[in-house]
Amino acid sequence: MKEAEAFAMALAKRPPLAVAAVLSGMNVGLEKGIEEGLRKDSEWAPKIISSKDAMEGMTAFLEKRAPVFKGE
Repeated sequence: MKEAEAFAMALAKRPPLAVAAVLSGMNVGLEKGIEEGLRKDSEWAPKIISSKDAMEGMTAFLEKRAPVFKGE
């Protein structure tokens, strides 16, 4: 249970859009095959790249601080 809790806490610190994209691609891939899963991933890519969270991640890295993701 402690490992699951630690994993959940680590996942909660990740960018919500990226986590949603990974989960979506994995679910589709498991249900419909790898090709469909990869297609789903490619649908998410433009949205993630142009998100405020992407900018926050890069800015936080350059400023050497922890990012604060908002799911935007």
